[in-house]
This record gives sequence, structure tokens and C-alpha cells, in this order.
Amino acid sequence: NRMHHHEHHHLQAPNKEDILKISEDERMELSKSFRVYCIILVKPKDVSLWAAVKETWTKHCDKAELYDTKNDNLFNIESNDRWVQMRTAYKYVFEKYGDNYNWFFLALPTTFAVIENLKYLLFTRDASQPFYLGHTVIFGDLEYVTVEGGIVLSRELMKRLNRLLDNSETCADQSVIWKLSEDKQLAICLKYAGVHAENAEDYEGRDVFNTKPRVNKRQEDTYLRLS
Repeated sequence: NRMHHHEHHHLQAPNKEDILKISEDERMELSKSFRVYCIILVKPKDVSLWAAVKETWTKHCDKAELYDTKNDNLFNIESNDRWVQMRTAYKYVFEKYGDNYNWFFLALPTTFAVIENLKYLLFTRDASQPFYLGHTVIFGDLEYVTVEGGIVLSRELMKRLNRLLDNSETCADQSVIWKLSEDKQLAICLKYAGVHAENAEDYEGRDVFNTKPRVNKRQEDTYLRLS
């Protein structure tokens, strides 16, 4: 079966031999139907970075949009709570674009991603399966995908998340003693969909989503690579 069943916590990119096993016609068909929507979630102080992001890696998304809290010319989220912002953006995107894209990549303006490599990672994956992946981090008994490196959700998981977000209590703020970050809150929310974070790796088992500062860059960007 060409499509891999979703059952583990480490998702590896296909190696060249796996790709070559797929016929050229099938590869062409997959390429045509493979569409990535990029959500750039911005804090007011980072809005100035959007110009650079717009002219660089987001050009390779099939569509990329900025989700801001202050700019009236862009989609406006009326909350300074990062988890509320993320939930609102996800819900808006799914309701407007859910049928038009296979994969949804949420990132920050300080993220740098090579979208072609992301597509390669996901090339043989089935977006009708509930994938939630990126660079995973352990926090107590919670494994979550860190937003600094970007978060990838499949269309099926966006559908499940949208249903969860209709229930205000299910994905409400889970902070108790201290404020939990939005990426941790997302992982807690997705547990209700029976989905756990998967660490994205190349075919040799190395991390694909790198959240370390880029060398020779004044801005501490994070980036997606595939060696």
C-alpha cells in the first residue's frame, strides 16, 4: 500500500527508492493534487517581518496569508491571547479553504521553511489521515509540536480540529498555575481527536524541522530543511 497508515510518532520522508517505485504518471497526479496553505501567525511587533517573508519562502506555498491582531488591512483577530489567535485562524482557514488544500502549515514570521522539502516529506502521505507533525518537544507527559519550527496539519485533522473548536469547553485554555503556550494548548486539544504529535525526520532519522538559530543571520529564524 503506497499510503502509510498513521500509527506512529516519528514520520520519515521517503527515500529515493520509495519515490522511484511510484510511476511517473502517478507522481505527476500527486504533484497536481498536492496543495499547501501557509498560515503566518503574527504578533504586532513582528508585522514588519511580513514583507520579507512574503518575498521569500512563502512564495512557494500554494497560498500564504498573514493572520494579525492589529492590522485592519489583513485578517484581524481581536485578542492578544496567542491560543485564541491560533484557534481563530485555524477555524477561519478551514471554513474558507478546507476543501481546497491538502496540508496546512502554520508558522511564525521568524520561521524560514523550504516548502519544496515539506512537499517532499509529505509526498506519499495521505491527507485523509489525521497527521500532526513538525519538531516535537516533551513537556511533562505531553508531546507537542513547537510553533517556532512550524506546525503541519493534514486536511483530515483540520476537519477534526474544526469540530473540536465548535465545543468551547473541549479546547478552552487548559492553563492552571501558569500560562501554557499556544502550541502546547493545541497538542492538548488534539488529544481529544485521538491524535498525537509526530516528529518529522528525513529517511536517515534526522530532524527535518530545525528550530535552532540560523547561522550568520541577525534574526533568530527557525527553518525547515531536508538534508
